Amino acid sequence: MLDSGNFVFLGQDSQNLWQSFEQPIDTILLGQVLNQPAELVARYLPTNYSRGRFQLNLQYDGNLVLSTTFFPTDLVNSVYWSTQAFGTGFSLIFNLPGYIILRAHNGTIISTISSNTLYSTQDFYQRAILDYDGGFRHYNYPKNSGSRTRSWPTFSVTPSNICLHVGEQMGSGACGFNSYCIFDGTNKSCQCPNGYSFIDPSDGVKGCKQDYVSQSCDQTSKEIDLFDFHEMPNMDWPFSDYEHFQSVSEDWCKQECLADCFCFAIIYKDGECWKKRQPLSNGRMDPSLGVKALIKTRKDNATLILKDINRDNDRSKLIIIGSTLLSSSVFFNLVLLVVACLVAYQCRRSNPKGDQSVQLTSTTNLRSFTYEELSKGTKGFTEELGHGAFSIVYKGFLPDTPGNLIAMRKLNMVKGSEKDFEVEVSAIGRTHHRNLVQLLGFCNEGEDRLLVYEFMSRGTLAKFLFKDPRPSWHQRVDIAIGIAKGLLYLHEECSTQIIDCDIKP
Repeated sequence: MLDSGNFVFLGQDSQNLWQSFEQPIDTILLGQVLNQPAELVARYLPTNYSRGRFQLNLQYDGNLVLSTTFFPTDLVNSVYWSTQAFGTGFSLIFNLPGYIILRAHNGTIISTISSNTLYSTQDFYQRAILDYDGGFRHYNYPKNSGSRTRSWPTFSVTPSNICLHVGEQMGSGACGFNSYCIFDGTNKSCQCPNGYSFIDPSDGVKGCKQDYVSQSCDQTSKEIDLFDFHEMPNMDWPFSDYEHFQSVSEDWCKQECLADCFCFAIIYKDGECWKKRQPLSNGRMDPSLGVKALIKTRKDNATLILKDINRDNDRSKLIIIGSTLLSSSVFFNLVLLVVACLVAYQCRRSNPKGDQSVQLTSTTNLRSFTYEELSKGTKGFTEELGHGAFSIVYKGFLPDTPGNLIAMRKLNMVKGSEKDFEVEVSAIGRTHHRNLVQLLGFCNEGEDRLLVYEFMSRGTLAKFLFKDPRPSWHQRVDIAIGIAKGLLYLHEECSTQIIDCDIKP
């Protein structure tokens, strides 16, 4: 590592095999030379060093340019600064006196990018970097270790105001869509206008989202009184207009926008009116603009209304999902599994310090069967009714049970899950409803875990759903809503152990 900051690999006879000065990313140092063609690429964010949205290129034609890209690709989008010098054999040089220059092969200085008139290279470290915001900056840092300075002050920025220079016909500009750029003389910042908020607060480049419900195009005339304008002086989005009027008043311009559901903002200056569509692009705020932006927003409860609509959309999605599941043959097994898991989980959580030695027969009125008894009643577990990932269901006959016929579910339990089995059986055993299959008893011997249910002589819910002809769409929706009510009741009010749903197959 040389004093210049160049990291080199040397071979025999100190032959230079590789050097970091020939592989720049976003920074150049004193003594570094970039020969035509050359490129610097800005990082994405201050703490995100992936490739960003801005490039510095010493092109094949000799022109040194700063440009945006069609992010996330590296293709050049729009040039926002250039030297407008053309030729061959050009080099970008950070010379030892601390000047950044564009020089021809014969030594002629084509352009001076940065002039060091304040800080000597003898007393200050220096570097130049294409920053994440698109500015090419010349930094310095005192070599004196006793200095209290802990940052790299900048004394040169190219271009002088990044917000005003970046302008893309295709793209968002210096900041993200629906945002605007402010430059304080050294750095830029991205902000959201009234009625908008950042999509990602940690990444202003992603732009801003609308926080209010847009004006309805079906009832534009009725909603005019619900909207108003937020005034922002010295503000402009130059590439988002779709209509332009001249010799009109500001009030006329406002009324025209209020009556237009496509209008989200207007720019007004000296009798000229520009209507803006979304997304707003290339936003910038600067006293030199001399124009005024008027942002259309709802007068009251904008954010609350939007949240209510989102919640209604979520409910609609749940009904659609539930109805879709009803068209699948795995739905019935899924419902049984979810009900059992929710009941067990909620009841265990509501009483985490309860009696660990659950007395199932005394608390649930369930019958305890022996494994031999159930094996005999199912003829050695031969007639299978169905199976899933965690159990197999067999048909059986027990003379002393209601209806004599039973459905016996043989569980695949892992070792050490006895307590989970007891809690689950206890919870299901205390749950009674006319539309739920009743649990009659259980078997808990050694590693064998079996549940005994009443036999559904009229078939399962799945049989009803897939009978010919199949139930109507409205019947399926009613079933989906009923099951959702039952799941909600089990999830939030497990302590009552009573389900009040209205499923009508």
